[in-house]
Amino acid sequence: FRPGIPEKLLMDYETLKQHNPRLIYAEASGFGGKGPDSRAGVLDMVGLARSGICTLLEHDGDPCLPHYGGLGDQAGAIMTAYGVIAALLARERFGMGQKVNTSLLMSVMALEGLEVGMGFYRKKPTVQQDRKSARNALWNYYRCKDGKWMVLAMLQSQRYWPAVCKALDAEHLIHDPRFKDAPERQANACELIAILDDVFAGKTSAEWKGILSHVDIISAPVHGFSDLVSDPQVIANDYILDYNHEDFGPIKVVGVPVTLSETPGSVIAEAPKFGQHTEEVLMELGGYTWEEIIELRDKGAI
Repeated sequence: FRPGIPEKLLMDYETLKQHNPRLIYAEASGFGGKGPDSRAGVLDMVGLARSGICTLLEHDGDPCLPHYGGLGDQAGAIMTAYGVIAALLARERFGMGQKVNTSLLMSVMALEGLEVGMGFYRKKPTVQQDRKSARNALWNYYRCKDGKWMVLAMLQSQRYWPAVCKALDAEHLIHDPRFKDAPERQANACELIAILDDVFAGKTSAEWKGILSHVDIISAPVHGFSDLVSDPQVIANDYILDYNHEDFGPIKVVGVPVTLSETPGSVIAEAPKFGQHTEEVLMELGGYTWEEIIELRDKGAI
């Protein structure tokens, strides 16, 4: 609901805390509880657009905002849960409840906080780097012989430069005056990236993965979602699980993202259908009888 609806329903924090001062009340909004747009309607892509993240995804003048996946919504859910957990800990230690507030806008801003903050220090906005002119050729991605991509992820380019050249069978580049150190490689980035493009085009992504991992070069293949089900690392850590769905039968599902050593979570049920557990919740948590529930249903209250 947009801000203002809880107050109309007498379900706002100020009202409820009079009945339970230890109440922890979570409020997740679109743009925050204050300001001229606090009551504006927001969905995922609006939050992404307003947060500035599109400048990091921009390509050829196209902001390339994601149309799917609910990235902003998920960030907002995570931040809300984080706030609730912090409030629970505060209540356990100090005895008081409180209101937890976050927004879709701030949640996405927090995820990209490094770039937002660096833009303030540099006094200019961060913009997407073109792959062919990236300042650090070892922090870039390259197309392989099979059409798939490999990522190189060496921020400390000077430290890894000789090892990368040896792994790529391009030792002649180590002392090339154009690429002898980080400043020279940055100054001649376009030339170096073009050379590395030709090198990576000579082998498949699987071949490069084997070569680079063997010599401890920080790298990874660029996966599509369909690649995850066969990724041995994903399988070994139960990041994707087999599940027998009530309607769809045997399927693959995403596992629990956080592992607790003593109280591990697990995938125990599919997402509920609309209203599937209404009666169960009312009986177990609300103390309603079947007769009262039938009456509520007859009146259209549930």
